[in-house]
Amino acid sequence: MRSIVSSASDRYGFVSHSSSRDVYYEVNNLLESAQKQMDRGNYKSTFFICTANYGGDGKGC
Repeated sequence: MRSIVSSASDRYGFVSHSSSRDVYYEVNNLLESAQKQMDRGNYKSTFFICTANYGGDGKGC
């Protein structure tokens, strides 16, 4: 998640309106992948995909 937002951010860390579309599509792809894994009963894979969206450093994404 962090890399998705970083790639769409300007030098000040803000995501412009036009770049927000790219962020949406990338995040949506991750969530769709997690949903497919959940539907197949692959809960461990679902968990890994969902937690990959979190920075893990206590600061969120």
